[in-house]
Amino acid sequence: MLTIVQTNSLDPKCTGGTAWPTFTKPPCPTTTTKEPASPTQTCTQRICADYVNECGQWYGGCFLDPVCTGGTKWPSFTKPTCPPTTTAALKPRTTTSCDSTICADFVNECGLKYGGCFLDPKCTGGTAWPTFSKPPCPTTSRTTSTRKPVKTCSQSICADYVNECGRKYGGRFLGPKCTSGTAWPKFPKPPCPTTITTTECSTICAEYINECGQQFGQCL
Repeated sequence: MLTIVQTNSLDPKCTGGTAWPTFTKPPCPTTTTKEPASPTQTCTQRICADYVNECGQWYGGCFLDPVCTGGTKWPSFTKPTCPPTTTAALKPRTTTSCDSTICADFVNECGLKYGGCFLDPKCTGGTAWPTFSKPPCPTTSRTTSTRKPVKTCSQSICADYVNECGRKYGGRFLGPKCTSGTAWPKFPKPPCPTTITTTECSTICAEYINECGQQFGQCL
C-alpha cells in the first residue's frame, strides 16, 4: 500500500516529468536495556547532635548517618540567638574563653544509645570529633519449656461391705485412676459372734463420688 504524504517537493507535472524525487529513510532509534540495579542494604543508623550556645540554650537535631548517604559531612544547625538583657548594671562579657559544648547521641543496630558530650572543636582549634565505641548487641538465647499441665485427681471411692452376720465394714480411698493403679485396698472383715450362724453371702456396696461431689454406685 502506497501512502502519499504532502511535502515541499514540486509536482512532476509542473516540471514536465514523471519521476518522483527519492527520500532517505530515517534510521530506527536504538534501544538500550539497562540492567536492574543491584539491591542495596538499607542503612537506618541515625545520629543526634546536641549543641549548647553561650546562653546555655540547646539546639541541634537528629539526622541520617553520612555513612548511609555515602558522604562525610554533617548538617549544620542554626545557633539560637541569646535574649537581650535589660539590666544596665551588667557589664558586657570580656572573656574570650570558648564554652560551646556538643553532645553526640548515637544508636547502634540493637537500639542501644551511646555517645557523649565534648567541647566544640572550634574551641580547641580543630575540626575532628571524638570517636565513641559502639556497644555490642546482647546475645539472647531463649529455651522453651514443654511442661505439661498437671491435672489434679480428686475422685474418691467409698467401699461398703457386709459380712455374713450383717455387719458393715470398708472405707473411703482415692480412685485407682488417680494413683495409676487398678487394685482396690483390702479391708479386714469383722468376725461374727459365735452364737449366730447364718448361710447368707457377703454383699459389696460400692459408692463413688465424682468431681462435682455427686455420689454414684450400687451394692453387688
